[in-house]
Amino acid sequence: MSDDAQRHLRALKSYKQHTGKDYVLKSSPYDPPSMKDFASLGLDRTYGDSWCRPGLDMRAKSFICMTLTATLGCEDQLRSHIVAAHHTGITKDEVVEWLIHLNGYIGTPRSNGALKIVREVWASMAETKAAKSKSG
Repeated sequence: MSDDAQRHLRALKSYKQHTGKDYVLKSSPYDPPSMKDFASLGLDRTYGDSWCRPGLDMRAKSFICMTLTATLGCEDQLRSHIVAAHHTGITKDEVVEWLIHLNGYIGTPRSNGALKIVREVWASMAETKAAKSKSG
């Protein structure tokens, strides 16, 4: 198996460990065929080279990614990382502590933006859980 193929398999495994889901390539009907290369590059570099390394556990990496995305104001990515953080075992109380710590470094406007996203994620998680319990 080629190095690229091994890297891709590592990426898929790390992605599932982090998110609890299998990776699904997001595409648009307007994408050219080469768009698949862009998506694979991000997946393989991020999860195949970084997330699979043993030096930090998934929780630490989740906190780092939440911090970076909150600092940069990347709301969609922050949302995804908060969901994944709960999958790695980070609790709501730990997220609150993270927000408190974050406030001292990135300021109230950015940390309040992160708080808004956190609350949206928690509401969505509660709705999903309620829907699952209704359906059996």
